[in-house]
Amino acid sequence: MKKYNTVNGTSYHKDTSEAVIRVLEAARNSGTRIRVHYGDTTTGIDWNEENDVTGYVGISTGSIKIPLLIHNRSSMGGGGILDHCIIKIKLSNGGKILYKHPNYQERVIEVVESDMIEYECNTTINGELYGRHTTKKSAERLKTLLS
Repeated sequence: MKKYNTVNGTSYHKDTSEAVIRVLEAARNSGTRIRVHYGDTTTGIDWNEENDVTGYVGISTGSIKIPLLIHNRSSMGGGGILDHCIIKIKLSNGGKILYKHPNYQERVIEVVESDMIEYECNTTINGELYGRHTTKKSAERLKTLLS
């Protein structure tokens, strides 16, 4: 059976840090739109998730109320937040960092010239190819999302 830490009626995974809980609760109470970065909390390596990582914090309606990431204010629900796997939380507009895990490893994300003629440019993370893009705008958008 899973064990939870319950704060203000919301059940968080037992391994979720108090700092992450404080930030998620503050975002939920203030209606702040956030961007979460999931990763390995031992090594601090980001998983580079691109989907279902931006939204408003809500809570589920089940018997155990877990935190949800709700896409926009008019959405009827959202996916459960992997709160024990969060290594960074920032404002969704790419701004202020609200939480960063002590082991978080900063990444160098770059838009570089493509190695293939059918693509305009590539994105790299720490020098390793991450994605190929037909337009520079697409590459810049991904860089902003992952940063």
